[in-house]
Amino acid sequence: MRYSIQALVIFLSLSSFAFSLGRPDPYDGRHRCVLTAEFVYLKRVNKINSQCLSRVDDYVPVYYSGGYDYPGLQLPSSCAPNKCMFTTRDLLQDQGFTPGLAVSLDFLKDKKSTIQARYLGLFEWTGERSATCKDSLFFPFHDGVNNTDDFQDANYMKGINTSKFWSVEGNGWFHITQRRVLPFSVSWLFGLRYLDFKEAFTLRSTTDWGTSHYNINVKNRMGAIQLGSAFEGTLGNNFTWGIVAKGGFVVNFAKNQTLFRDDNDTYTIKQYNPSDFNVAFLGELEPFFYFNLFKNVIFRFSYEGILLSNVAVAMNQISYEEQRSSVEENVDTGGPLIMHGLFIGFSFVF
Repeated sequence: MRYSIQALVIFLSLSSFAFSLGRPDPYDGRHRCVLTAEFVYLKRVNKINSQCLSRVDDYVPVYYSGGYDYPGLQLPSSCAPNKCMFTTRDLLQDQGFTPGLAVSLDFLKDKKSTIQARYLGLFEWTGERSATCKDSLFFPFHDGVNNTDDFQDANYMKGINTSKFWSVEGNGWFHITQRRVLPFSVSWLFGLRYLDFKEAFTLRSTTDWGTSHYNINVKNRMGAIQLGSAFEGTLGNNFTWGIVAKGGFVVNFAKNQTLFRDDNDTYTIKQYNPSDFNVAFLGELEPFFYFNLFKNVIFRFSYEGILLSNVAVAMNQISYEEQRSSVEENVDTGGPLIMHGLFIGFSFVF
């Protein structure tokens, strides 16, 4: 298997080099702009402390002709006593990959510098889990007290978590060694960036007498100063490979809007809207491969990883105390956002 992969790499390298012979270079200095559009397919890494959202009572009602009976441990097979039916980590695990779009415009001032504007936006991630156990599900408050009507002795509970992310950045690239002249080149960048990350969490609980909701919405609005570098290698005029690394410090304005209702959504248990500023870290790593299909068209393929530390994640704001807790006064910004996936598209040089 190892030798087969090596042979494939050598074959692709030689083929791309042969195909590039005699073909014009889009970066020959006669063109000034590069417009790039890429299809994005990113997965969010499941990085959160696992907390139970729906648990089965230590007894389960069993029916008989006269009504209800509670004979201890005579249970349906799907509803074991004290079983956690789904957790916060289950919701993130269910989010999987989501598609998106990346668009950039590069202005080639000269062979030593490039000005770049770039947008990255993802469609909504959605993860959900549900549980059904007649008159036996409850929300597990950590203090052991549950005075709610709809979040105990429930028939059905469902958790949904949705996430949205987009960013826009402006970068100045400075090419230490001239691109596509030598076999290898090195560049560095300085840039400014805005990032927006939002999440919405809902826990719905249904009993015989009503349905109520626990809703949490978080917003992260982030501004960053970033530095980066790129290493490129070329084979002929038409095949380029390399890696880009970026890192920066982020100032994040985070906000948490929580509404926890009971008794068929007619009684408010908790409602609060804290906000806060914090500092986070941004990191990106992108190995890439470019191939010039035509004089003015470049095929692009890359795999990118993105890390944002210290952001507000919706499920980190869940309060497991029926009484007042610290998340009512402060936003929990201890959660990371980690994404990775494919970028595939085309650049048009003009």
